[in-house]
Amino acid sequence: MRTRPSAWGRARSLVAPALLLLSAVAVAGDGLVQVHEDFSKDPGWEAINNRVVGVGGPMVRQDFGWSPGEDGRGAVGGEIWSTTTPATYGMPVGPFDLTRRLSASGKVAIKRMSARSGAYFGFYNSTRQGWRPWSSMMLEFGKLRPKFALKPIGPGPAAAVNLIVLPADWRSDGVSHDLRIPADGKPHAWSFVYEPKARTAGGKVRSQITVQVDGEKPYRGLPEVADLSEHPAVMDRFGIVNNQTYGDNMEVYFSDLMVNGHKVDLTRDPRWVGQGNRAAYPAWSFHGRHDYGFVETNWAGRGPGELGGLLWSTEMPDPTYGYYADDIGRLRQGLQRRRPARLGDAVRLLQHAGAQDEGLQGAAGSIHGAVRRRPQFRGQDLDGLLRPSKGPGQDTPGPAPVSARPPTAPIRVQV
Repeated sequence: MRTRPSAWGRARSLVAPALLLLSAVAVAGDGLVQVHEDFSKDPGWEAINNRVVGVGGPMVRQDFGWSPGEDGRGAVGGEIWSTTTPATYGMPVGPFDLTRRLSASGKVAIKRMSARSGAYFGFYNSTRQGWRPWSSMMLEFGKLRPKFALKPIGPGPAAAVNLIVLPADWRSDGVSHDLRIPADGKPHAWSFVYEPKARTAGGKVRSQITVQVDGEKPYRGLPEVADLSEHPAVMDRFGIVNNQTYGDNMEVYFSDLMVNGHKVDLTRDPRWVGQGNRAAYPAWSFHGRHDYGFVETNWAGRGPGELGGLLWSTEMPDPTYGYYADDIGRLRQGLQRRRPARLGDAVRLLQHAGAQDEGLQGAAGSIHGAVRRRPQFRGQDLDGLLRPSKGPGQDTPGPAPVSARPPTAPIRVQV
């Protein structure tokens, strides 16, 4: 099949097999043209910058896990890199959800860190993480941000400490109160307690999280969601998760652990479960590193073969602006809006576009299809989109969000 552009937005997205694009022309009497592609094999569509390969990237050296510790009492930690490749080290627990009380305490020593480094420590799901660990309750050790500071920021390096709660439905929550741990290599005490149904000072019953650092006054925070126990979560590990975004590294160690009231013995190797925590590889840490197109998987459909991968939002001047698309001919002015575009199980974004021969027109015009606007805790909003090459365009809000786990039935969007 011949090719012509299709623009994609950032995120990992998969489009199911048996994609059917329906287009209509304005001239009266012209019939509806149907193009069917089941993706049982590589369709050979036109590919522009959809597989960006990095050269000369930095070497990532994940090196964390158990160590005897300087005092022989044992610790978990080491050198942790922020990278899109998952790296974890955790103790099997539970599994727990958000209906029960959860607690943890211990000491942390941050040997060094940079402004682009970070790590998570706490309860998480072993099968899925992400730039925020999915289905988790974890302390986040990251960059101090002046706009959130409630007190002066000193000259020495320090990590901001936040308690992040992310249920399985991606309804991000947690508490933050400008808590800090200096990166001075010394042990500092920390603790957190999650109570799904606590009675507040005003007499209300709601979810509450208490965080304390270095003997300071405990901070009792109220998550945005009053009852977190209503949201699903499956937490089967307790330990370390790297910050899964592009960044740098930090060296940090955790010791003297208590989890749900039970002391964790670290005087000898506890043989926790590690994934990618002792590894070295080159990392291509730059914006716009697309990696999408035809793949022989079936995440979104019933049989092997689909479109998808890692996609980034990029602007027209960006040299990595790209697409992977089939030629459907030129859609002339007067496109009838009543004609639906029948999409497969699209999670993030699908556009079918007309473009001039010399190149992609981009988001400014010649687009007819559907676009993912922003992630919602219920799923993904999918809106209709019609933008001619000249004149005003029209965006039609979608009737319902698309599930974050793609359904098997096709999605119909009226544009």
